[in-house]
Amino acid sequence: MAAPSSTPCKGAAVSVKGPSHAWVADADTLAEAVGRCSPVVGLDTEFQRINTFFPIVGLYQLASPAGLWLVDPLAIDDWTSLKRLFEDPACVKVLHSCSEDLDLIQHHLGVRPCNLFDTQLAHAFLSEHFNMGYAALAEAVLGIELPKQQTRSDWLRRPLSVAQRRYACEDVAYLPELHRRLRGELKARGRLPWFEEETSRREAGWRSGLCADPREYYVGVKGAWRLLPEELGALQSLCAWREARAQDEDRPRQWVVGDECLLEFARKPALPRSLIDSQLPRRAARRYGSALMQAHQLGRKAPVARTLPRPLSRGQAAALKELRDLGRRRAQALGLAPELLSRKRDLEACLRHYAAEGVLPDFYRGWRKEVIGADFSAVLERTAA
Repeated sequence: MAAPSSTPCKGAAVSVKGPSHAWVADADTLAEAVGRCSPVVGLDTEFQRINTFFPIVGLYQLASPAGLWLVDPLAIDDWTSLKRLFEDPACVKVLHSCSEDLDLIQHHLGVRPCNLFDTQLAHAFLSEHFNMGYAALAEAVLGIELPKQQTRSDWLRRPLSVAQRRYACEDVAYLPELHRRLRGELKARGRLPWFEEETSRREAGWRSGLCADPREYYVGVKGAWRLLPEELGALQSLCAWREARAQDEDRPRQWVVGDECLLEFARKPALPRSLIDSQLPRRAARRYGSALMQAHQLGRKAPVARTLPRPLSRGQAAALKELRDLGRRRAQALGLAPELLSRKRDLEACLRHYAAEGVLPDFYRGWRKEVIGADFSAVLERTAA
């Protein structure tokens, strides 16, 4: 099959609701706006996350053929109608690169939007671009050139500037039309089931991430695989303590204690105050020293015998390259973004899973198994032999 153009849905510029909008600053107006939203609604958020653990919402944007609304979260305290919209399975929520928006909504409103359509992901099934930005996608698909982004805006100040409002409107206005174009192209090429399967898988992963066990954070710390069971126990305990403290104080993890310091502390059979004083800023050492020593001591008493993934062997590294080349060639032939088939972290996980279980992991089943499963299995069988 010949590779399609990287702008598969491009056509004449469309007339979509632009900067004209309604400002929503009370629950009644919000309920009225939600009531006018169509079965397909564009959704975006603006937020800040500079010196906090959790994002701080500054704006919600909603767009449908009936209108465009900028919703002020600093003025509204009753979110019943918006929660109902987000949880309505009959309404498609169209976002672009939605993971951060979903995290924000979950933290702010405590709900999980359903029936999602991520325009960035949809385009990846139709072109070689995996992470195309919203402005570039609007230009490629709709022929619309958007103004420069307000990347450093303070979305918590009031009133918002004219430039901020314009950007906020433009950032959501074209999502419903992008949904129409991209969904139509996916259906025409027989890839809508692939996209829907991938969306469901991502939603499941996002849901599991929301309830991630803080005692599992240590698994991802660089270099943790080198530690002995007692040291791993200490690292697990220290990381769990840091997760809880960062959330309680609503501060970035690294502002409490960084991973590299926790790893260094975990290597020690005992954690003296002098080491803490030498590794941390004075204020942090004074504030967290006692708790760190206690967490370290408790962790050493609960060794972790779990074997963490080691760096790939030479044979596995060669197999990884072969898998990556296979994935890229197949993606090029199909006109897909190569990252959908051959992202390094996915391939590494595939290698490790196959070595342990003798079968492809869930990630490489479904539509991926259909397009490349047999080729991957042949390489993995040869590597495991």
